[in-house]
Amino acid sequence: MKNKLIRYSQFGVFWGWNLILVLLTLFLLLPEMIIPIIKGTLSGSVFVEQGVLSLLLFVVPIMSIITALMKKFRHDPQRLFKLFYGIELPLFFLLIARLTLFRELHMGTIHILVLSLIAIIAYAWLLFSELDSSKSTTKLFFRQIMITCSLILAIYVAVFLLFFFVPLAKVLLFEFFTFKWLGMFFQEPLVILIFIFFIFTLTLLLGLPVMLIVLYGKAFVRVSKMTLQHFKPSLLMFIVISTFMLNLGVFYWANQQTQHEAFSLLDKINCQPDQVEQVLNLNNKEKRQFVEKQEIIRLGLLNAYLASYRYLSSESSSDIIEQIYHKSFDLDRKGLPKTLQSYFNILAQPFLYQGKWQVDSNRAECLYFKFFDKSIEKAEYQAINQALKSNWYRDGMQAGLININQQKVLITEQKINIKEHLHSATININERYENQTVNQQEIYYYFSLPEEAVLTGLWLSDDENNLEKQAYIIAPRGAAQKLYKQERSRRVDPALLEQVGPKQYRLRVFPIPAKNELSTSAMFMQLRYVQVLGIDKQWQLAQLLEKRNVYWNDTTKLSINGKPVQRTSDQESDESLWLPNTISAITASPLLHETRKVQFKDDQWIVVKMDIREKGQSLQTIINSNSNSNSNSNSKDKHKEKLSLAILVDSSFSMNKIKQKLSSSLDQLKKLGQNNKINIEFFSIAENVQKKSIKQINDSILFGHNSSLRQLQQWQQSEFSGGSYDALILLTDQGNYEQQDKELNKVNLTIDRLKPLWIIHLSEKPAYAYADQLLKNIKQSGGGISDTISDAMTRIVWSKQNKNKNKDKKLLQISQNYSWSYHWIKEDKPSDHQIASNELAAIIAHQWISANVSTNPLTIGHLDDLHFLAKKYSLISPFSSMIVLVNQRQKETLKKLSKADDRYDRSVENGKKSLIKGGDLFAISSVPEPEEWALMIVILFIVSAHLIRKRVFCKQFNGMSA
Repeated sequence: MKNKLIRYSQFGVFWGWNLILVLLTLFLLLPEMIIPIIKGTLSGSVFVEQGVLSLLLFVVPIMSIITALMKKFRHDPQRLFKLFYGIELPLFFLLIARLTLFRELHMGTIHILVLSLIAIIAYAWLLFSELDSSKSTTKLFFRQIMITCSLILAIYVAVFLLFFFVPLAKVLLFEFFTFKWLGMFFQEPLVILIFIFFIFTLTLLLGLPVMLIVLYGKAFVRVSKMTLQHFKPSLLMFIVISTFMLNLGVFYWANQQTQHEAFSLLDKINCQPDQVEQVLNLNNKEKRQFVEKQEIIRLGLLNAYLASYRYLSSESSSDIIEQIYHKSFDLDRKGLPKTLQSYFNILAQPFLYQGKWQVDSNRAECLYFKFFDKSIEKAEYQAINQALKSNWYRDGMQAGLININQQKVLITEQKINIKEHLHSATININERYENQTVNQQEIYYYFSLPEEAVLTGLWLSDDENNLEKQAYIIAPRGAAQKLYKQERSRRVDPALLEQVGPKQYRLRVFPIPAKNELSTSAMFMQLRYVQVLGIDKQWQLAQLLEKRNVYWNDTTKLSINGKPVQRTSDQESDESLWLPNTISAITASPLLHETRKVQFKDDQWIVVKMDIREKGQSLQTIINSNSNSNSNSNSKDKHKEKLSLAILVDSSFSMNKIKQKLSSSLDQLKKLGQNNKINIEFFSIAENVQKKSIKQINDSILFGHNSSLRQLQQWQQSEFSGGSYDALILLTDQGNYEQQDKELNKVNLTIDRLKPLWIIHLSEKPAYAYADQLLKNIKQSGGGISDTISDAMTRIVWSKQNKNKNKDKKLLQISQNYSWSYHWIKEDKPSDHQIASNELAAIIAHQWISANVSTNPLTIGHLDDLHFLAKKYSLISPFSSMIVLVNQRQKETLKKLSKADDRYDRSVENGKKSLIKGGDLFAISSVPEPEEWALMIVILFIVSAHLIRKRVFCKQFNGMSA
C-alpha cells in the first residue's frame, strides 16, 4: 500500500501540474501571451532574448510531456519524478528567474546561471544514460566534475530558500487552517484552475530545495561510486574538493564590484549639488596615473550608475529576512533576525549591490562627467540600452540621450521639392513616419543649414491629403519651449522647431502614434526653408547632426521634385544619408554684388548691400590686403594695425580624441603667424591659464572637465586678458551642450575683456547645439563660431578691415558665402534701390537679427523688436521658435507664456531621462501581516505573467508603461 501510494503520488505530481499548465496554455496563455510574444519577436517590438526565454517557459513543459510518453518513462513513476524535480522544475523556475528577477547579467549572476545549467545538464546526462564500467575515464572525470556542480547548486539553492522556508511554511499552515481559501472554489472554472495551479506551483517551490538535495545528492553518490572503480579515492577527493574550491573562488572573484576602486580614485572630486564646477589641482604625474586607470574608473562608474538594472537590491537596504522573522515570530530585530540577515547577504552577493545604489548612481553620473568630460548617458548609451533590454523596465516615451540612433520610428517616405527663384529657392522637405513600437514616441533631430538659409515653415498632419493640417506659430523661444514640455507631459500633439546655434537647429515631434495591428497610423511633417544661391551654384540641403528614435532603411522612398532617386551614402559611416548633401541649381543664379531694400517698420526701411565672398579669394589674399593697408599707414600706427591673436586651448579629457588634430592645428597657426607676421600667443586653460609653447601644450595631459563658459571666465580673470589682442580663439572639441545648464547661473562674463571671441571646433562633427548664454557672450563680443581655422581667420581679418572702414556706423555681418552691410533709411526719403523679394527679405531679416546681437544690449524691448521682425517675415531666429499646436487651449496658454517676463529665457535640454528603475526586491518598507504572505507569493506568479503580457505585448498599449 505504501509503495502504491508513493507511485500514485509521483504520477500525480508530474501529470497533475503539467496537465493543468497545458489547459491554461490552450485556453488562456496561447491567445493572450504566446501568440503576441511570437508576433512581437518577429516584428522587433520584443527583444529577442526575452521573446525566446518567454516561449521556452511553454516549451519546457511540452517537451517534458513528450519525454514522459517515451517507453523508458511511461511506466516508471520514479523516473518521471526525477525528470520533473531534477530537470523540468529547476529549468522552469530558472527561466522565470531570468525573465523577472535576474536583471542585466554580470559576472556574479553569470556564474550562478552557468552553474545551474551545468547542474541540470549533468543530471539529465545521468537520467538519460546508464552507468556502466565501459565509460572512458575522460567521460567519468568530466561527469564527476559536473555532478559535483549539481550538488553545489543544490546546496546553494537549498540554503538560499531555507531562509524563507521556515516563516513561509508557518504562514501557509496558518492560512490553511483558516479555510479562507475555500471561497476560491465559488469562482469561475478558469479562476479556480489558475488558483489551483499557483498553489500547486507554490507547494512545489517550497519542496524544491529538499528534492534537489535528495536527487542531486543521490546522483552524486552514484557517480562517485562509479568513479572509484577507475580512480583512487584520493583523486576523487581532489576532484570534488577542487570543484568546490574553484566555485568558491569564482564566487568571490565574480562578486568583486568595480565601483569601490573607481570611487576611491576619484574621492577628491566633489559632487555635491552646489558644487557645479571644480578644477583639480593635479600635476602631470598624478594626471597620467588617472588616465592609465581610466578603464577601471569607467567600468566602476558604469556599474554604480546601472546598479538598479543589474542587482535586485543593495547591501544597505536589504532587510527582507530581518523583517519577516521579526514579524512572523515576534523576535527582536537586533537578535537572531539581524544575524540571519547578515548570513543571507553573504549568500546573496550576486544579487546585491555593495553600496547605496541611488546615492551611488547620482555620484557616478557626476564623476563620469567631471572625469571623462562627457555625459554618461551619451558616452555609454549602448551599455545603458543593453541594460534596459535585459529588464522589463522601459525608458518611457521622451527622446533622451540614450535614444541616440535608436530605431523606433521609421521614415517610410521623403519628398524634397525645390522651387527656384531668381537668386534663391524655397525648399520643402516632407517626411512620413510610422512608429514601429507599441509606445507613443518622440522623434528628435539636430541638423544644420547654410548660414544664408532660414527656416520659414513647419506643419504636422495625420492626413496625407492635407499636409498643412496643423500649422506653426512664431513664439518667443522660452515660451515655446515651456509649452512644448507641458504638452508632451500631457501626451498632446506638439512640434517644436528652434535655432540652437549659428546654423544649428533642433526639431522635435510628439507623439508619433503607437503601432496598431489593426491599422497603420502615420504622421506627416513638412519643413520649409529659403536659401540664397552660393557661387558653387548648389542648393545645400539640411545636414543631420544627431537623431533620436527616428531612422530610415532601404525601404524608405526618396524623391526630388517628384522623381524617385537613389539614396546616397555617408563616406565616413558607410550608412545612407538622411538627405542628399547638395542639389544643382537649374535656373537660379548667385547674387554677386547686389543692393536691396527691405521694410522693417511702417516708416523705416533697411538698405542692405550683399557682396559674395569668392572662393578663390584665399585667406592669404585677405591677409595680404590687410598688410597692404597697413603699409600705407603712418609708421606710428603700424604696430597698432598688426594683427594680434590669443589662442586658448581646451585641456579637457575629451580633447584626447582629437589630440593629433589639435597638434596639427597649432602648427598651422604658428606657420600662419610666421608667414604673415601676425602676433600669435598660445595659452593652455586647465587648472589655471598658462602661457605655453606648442611643444608644452602637446606634452601636457588632457584631463578632467572644464566647460567653455568656465574656461572663458578663467581667461578674463587671468593677468593675460588685459593684453591688446584683436581676437581670442578657443580651440575645442564638439563640446557638451547638455551639461551647461547649472553653469549658466554661475558664470558672468565681462564682454570688454573677452575681445572678439571665436570658438573653433576641431572635432570630426560640428557642435549640434549651444547654450544660449554661451552664444550671447560670443556674439556680443563681436566674435563667432567656426569649424576651421581658415574660415575663422578670414572672418577675423574681414571684420577688422571693415570695422576700420565703417565710419558711417553701418551694421556688418559676414556669413559663409556673403558679406552683408546695412543702413537705415526713412520712408519719406526717396530711394531707387530695388525691393527684395519675399524669400530674399526673410534671409536679410534673419541676418539682421543675428548681427543685432553684437550691437545692442539684449533688453526685453530689444528682443521684442527682433521677435516682431521674425513674425513679420515668418522665420526662425535665435530668439523666435516655431511651435505647432492642435487646439485652442494650447494657443491660449501660449499667449499667456508669451507675455511673461521670462518669455525669452530658454533652459538647456540636458537629455537626461526619468528611467523606470528596477525595484529593490530585498528591501521591505512596511511588513505585511502573516496572513498576507501566502497571497503575496501567489501574486508573484500572476505579476510575472502580467509583466510579460501587459508591459511588452499588449495589443492596444496606450503609450505608457503599465
